[in-house]
Amino acid sequence: MFIEVSEAQVINKREIIGKGKAILSRLENEIKNHEGDYIVIDVDSGDYAIEKDSVKAREKMQLRHPNKIFYAARLGFPAMYKFN
Repeated sequence: MFIEVSEAQVINKREIIGKGKAILSRLENEIKNHEGDYIVIDVDSGDYAIEKDSVKAREKMQLRHPNKIFYAARLGFPAMYKFN
């Protein structure tokens, strides 16, 4: 199966990361009590979900914004997951 993709549909990872980090900065006061929780952000609308479980946060956002690409982070941590 071949799916034609236009240039407008190509996902720019750097743009998503940049927008996601900018939204996180603006939300600093609202999220300061959620250290260790996961945030999933729709970078186009600015809508977000915060949950203790990353899958729950993603599922919430997928229900509200189907077929979107999200920015995700673990609040207060440099990475979402730690591998030993």
